[in-house]
Amino acid sequence: MRLIFSVLATLSLSSAAYAAQCGGSFDGFVNGLKSEALDLGYSNRQVNDFFSGVAQDPKVIKADRSQGVFQLPFLEFSDRLISKHRRDHGAKNLKTYKAVFDRIER
Repeated sequence: MRLIFSVLATLSLSSAAYAAQCGGSFDGFVNGLKSEALDLGYSNRQVNDFFSGVAQDPKVIKADRSQGVFQLPFLEFSDRLISKHRRDHGAKNLKTYKAVFDRIER
């Protein structure tokens, strides 16, 4: 579970995710992530396999928009919600398990 959290935290901080504005095109967002992955050296096959079946869930969007507590951009909100210790620990785990991630990506 900690490993998954680390991966998700890293993905949420990617430049394409950071640059995406709320309410934009989901397909545009996904295509931006795909382009970023290709720029990072992932093969077309890896990118397409990873994103196969990715779909926007209207229930998630509705639930997100109905929560009055979310008035801040995600990264600003997550900085307040997720402690520095947890972010640092996640970054450390990314380094610790780099070989595992590399094997998964092949």
